[in-house]
Amino acid sequence: MAAANTYAGETITLLAETNVANTYAALCAIDGKSLTLSKQTSSTVIPDCDNPADARWTRSRVQSFSATINGTGLAARENITRLRELFLRTTANKWRVVIPGTGANGGGTWEGWFHLNSLEIGTEYGDEATVQIALVSDGVVFWTAAA
Repeated sequence: MAAANTYAGETITLLAETNVANTYAALCAIDGKSLTLSKQTSSTVIPDCDNPADARWTRSRVQSFSATINGTGLAARENITRLRELFLRTTANKWRVVIPGTGANGGGTWEGWFHLNSLEIGTEYGDEATVQIALVSDGVVFWTAAA
């Protein structure tokens, strides 16, 4: 049996564009990260003209694509002002999700404009405060394979 060649969780990086164009920085202590790519479809049931009494197959057509990014971690003081600013913006911000490795083995970057549409800061008595963020894409999200 050959063991799978997997990614360590900390090697997948979430980066937000800073106030300097095309300069990106990670948010401190955001350790849980996910990128979800979605496809919205419409469906039509197609009849079988030769056998109209048979069960019919459904045809799906792609209508649109979207992406969401989620992050969780400790509520690091270094992040709170930046997260508040991103949440209060009415325009999207550029974000990147970097998958490590070469293009040949799946490494590269997803990049696009996203709105920070959910910001949750919470805690339980005696614990460290935590933060959860959710972002939704605003337009095309591009894939660039690593060199």
